[in-house]
Amino acid sequence: MPGEHSIGSILLVDSDKAFLTTLRTVLETRGYAVRTARDGLSGLAAAQAEHFDLVVLDLDLPGMSGADLVARLRQDKRTLSLPVMVLTALDEGPQRVRLFELGVDDFLAKSASPLEILSRVQALLRRSAEPAAPEPGKVIAFVGCAGGVGTTTICANVAQALGARGTTLALDAGWPLGSLAALLAAPPQAGLRQVAGVDPTPENLSTYLAGGRAGVRFRYLHGIDTLVPGDMSHLDCAGLVKAARELARFVLIDAGDWSAPFSDGFIAQADMVVLVMALERTHIAHMRQYLERLDGLGVRRSRRLLLGNRLRPSPFGIRETQRYLDEDIFLIIPFEGDRLSQCLADGRLLLTQFPESAGAVAIAELASNLSHQTAIEA
Repeated sequence: MPGEHSIGSILLVDSDKAFLTTLRTVLETRGYAVRTARDGLSGLAAAQAEHFDLVVLDLDLPGMSGADLVARLRQDKRTLSLPVMVLTALDEGPQRVRLFELGVDDFLAKSASPLEILSRVQALLRRSAEPAAPEPGKVIAFVGCAGGVGTTTICANVAQALGARGTTLALDAGWPLGSLAALLAAPPQAGLRQVAGVDPTPENLSTYLAGGRAGVRFRYLHGIDTLVPGDMSHLDCAGLVKAARELARFVLIDAGDWSAPFSDGFIAQADMVVLVMALERTHIAHMRQYLERLDGLGVRRSRRLLLGNRLRPSPFGIRETQRYLDEDIFLIIPFEGDRLSQCLADGRLLLTQFPESAGAVAIAELASNLSHQTAIEA
């Protein structure tokens, strides 16, 4: 049980007695109350019987694996929102995707030093500390430097990953037609065009949200469904985003290629902007113009991430592209031609259909970074 003067309570679950002793000593000297368990079943029993602010566990546990323990914690309403950090000797991409899907909040190589683990524990506890009042959701806008660069695909898969961490909404703001519903093979439904004609309250927005399909972890607002949508100048972007913030922890906006008359209104509301480009000469040139547009909107570099998406084999690499743009590229999404084509044909997401793929691993890494970045921005 937590001590009277502890700054937080932590449950450590690991079969390595020496490792437990070392890490427990480091944490207790910093003021944390620490309880230990040597196997998965004992760890689950402790987490269900006592209150903890954080669980730190190894994946390789006797009796019940670390992954199974996380799954059980996420199924129990008493521990559903309990922050979990996983320590693992593995650094395999598919393993990381599975951890994110299970709802793990952070992971770290077990070879990390106790002081490094301590710093990550402190950061995770700061992020998960409950605010005095409900915190509005964080808004992430996805913008492609042209049509067909994979913006909607990346947005939807990131929404899937973030959906394991908290309530997530995706708003399709593409132009002239939305594409999110088509990606998910969803039936037609009223969406952005109809929302433009109502008062943008959380209650009104909720009535237009789609979701509930098996395997999809987020709800979404359909995009414009006709090539002649009428006058959209009355769309209250700020009001719509404000309503979405009240409904979800993460709000993702698919802004397409930034060509809609209301695109600036959505992008200006974002806490983070993810820019997507294909690694091709013309797209890289367009991206320089997009970066200048973001500067004009006051979106500073700390609020944006630049991605390269390999839609096909390309001679362009990350270093020469960064030199040309004078901007860091966060990561390159690997080429996933056949797998992605199958997902599009089936209305499925790469992250769930092929979690072992390099593309899914990259998207999981992006989602984790966005989760952390929006917490820092707060």
